[in-house]
Amino acid sequence: MTEKSIKDAKVNKKELKKLAKQVSKTEEGKEIKKFLIILGIVVIIVAAVYFFTKNYVVKDNKNSESKTKVTFDYTKTILGSLFNRPYNEYYVLVYNSKDLQANYYANLVSSYQNKENALKIYTADLNDSMNEKFYDKNESNPKATEASELKVKDLTLIKIKDKKISKYLEDVDSIKQELGL
Repeated sequence: MTEKSIKDAKVNKKELKKLAKQVSKTEEGKEIKKFLIILGIVVIIVAAVYFFTKNYVVKDNKNSESKTKVTFDYTKTILGSLFNRPYNEYYVLVYNSKDLQANYYANLVSSYQNKENALKIYTADLNDSMNEKFYDKNESNPKATEASELKVKDLTLIKIKDKKISKYLEDVDSIKQELGL
């Protein structure tokens, strides 16, 4: 190789290095530009979703907001508080709401409540988990003096007087007779 060709090769190497740097700079620049464009699009989409949900979804919830009125059914009780009612004399009709005759028993209560001078009457549902421990299909305890001693069968009418059991009835006919129906 001649001296000139060596110089030309060195010049070509320098030019090639410069060109390679420019090419790599432009490729890096292109990649950075692509990244910034994608990042900008993502930010715009997130901002659009935020403002959409803020303006429309929240407004819809405010417009459809409904208040539910809380009511208590003071005619129902749990057997654990059988002796703690605020009256001196009252009845408690115990039955299972899943029983086929449940509507009939509820009608008995309703009919009795409509009578003049009727005592307060409560219902206790044996299907309620709070009352399950007081249920015994085979044995009842009409002499219970406190809730922990209480045992009832399927259908029972209990009359409480002065925080004690004064009557304990377990058949429909005697319950109807006691209630005057």
